Amino acid sequence: MKYDDENIPFDKCVKVLGQNSSRFDIALLWDALECELWTMGVPIGDLNNTKSITVTNKKSHMKLQFIDAENLFGPMTLKACVKDYGDKTEHKDVFPYEIINSKNWNEVLMKTDPFEYEDFKSQLKGGYSITKDEYDQYLIDFKRFTNRLEYLKYYNINDTEIMVKSLMNLIDTFEQFNIDVLHYISIASCAYATKHYSTYFPSKFILESDKQTYYSDIDIKADYSNPNPNAKPFVLTAGYWKNKCYHYKQQDYKAGRETEKNVTADDYDYYKRLFETSVCSICKAKFTYDNPSSLDRQDNELPHTKDNCLPACVSCNIEHANRDPKIASLRIKMRLYAIKHNLTMTISDERIYKLLRECITSGLAAVFHRENIAGKTHINELTYDEYSNKSIPQFIFISQK
Repeated sequence: MKYDDENIPFDKCVKVLGQNSSRFDIALLWDALECELWTMGVPIGDLNNTKSITVTNKKSHMKLQFIDAENLFGPMTLKACVKDYGDKTEHKDVFPYEIINSKNWNEVLMKTDPFEYEDFKSQLKGGYSITKDEYDQYLIDFKRFTNRLEYLKYYNINDTEIMVKSLMNLIDTFEQFNIDVLHYISIASCAYATKHYSTYFPSKFILESDKQTYYSDIDIKADYSNPNPNAKPFVLTAGYWKNKCYHYKQQDYKAGRETEKNVTADDYDYYKRLFETSVCSICKAKFTYDNPSSLDRQDNELPHTKDNCLPACVSCNIEHANRDPKIASLRIKMRLYAIKHNLTMTISDERIYKLLRECITSGLAAVFHRENIAGKTHINELTYDEYSNKSIPQFIFISQK
């Protein structure tokens, strides 16, 4: 299967979900799919709690993404999952896993009588895995089958069906907000995406009984620039420009780009006039002290030279980076939209952070912050002293901000 346009790369990913299946997925993949036809990607999580892992067929490029559904529902059993997300009229069936093994499974499963209550006694849990009421329900369900093997087949199918129904209910819940649950790794990330979506498309969350006035949804074609009329025009200083040239050269050097034709401190007069008479090449805003200038490379494979750079806002330059132009434009538009409507944003200005931090006194507030300053912020590091057989704390300073 390919797209009509052969220039579009084929990338089809099939989601494979299982409840509390992370350890089983790892064992299955390593044993069966680590071969010549399949290649295994890097798992998300660790070996004890693998949230997701993707394998790719080398010939068809078809991808299988194994996902533990417990990450979407939260840490709960399938029984609790059905109760919270599924059909209340259904129930999870029971089966004594520990009574069968690779040697006796045929003998045990071919019997026509139901399991005894004692068979549900679990050595792992240190007691019975089911209650008396659940056992009575099991006896009623077992009457429909000729032997234990037929019941086991029904048990496996029913477990899958009730998990899928619960998952579909969860998918439908988020679908009304245009959130694809299977695109995310946990229920927390889905909730965060919903919050993010409601920020830029508030009309989707207006209730009929709500008479408040909401700001309009974001429009990709709209202009959300909101310049401050009192902001002072940005004036390039020799010291500022010299510092910028130094960092541009360091960036190019670390990236393995030639630096012989880079902009230098000698170009100060040229760029001083350029920044005073031009606007941002990306958002078309004027340069002010609230919106300082920088140089944006047009070809990211080339260094910071006069021919390869255009003036741009520092914020636009950061958003542009190596991204696709359309994605960069969208991110810039979202930032301007958030500023215009005073929406919550990540604080990236150290002055604003310190000002807000000093104003926090008390009350019902939870402040999560981390500020690392080179040469000032220290981190406690434990080292083992084999002579004293103790862990000794040491203070180390971070090398960069």
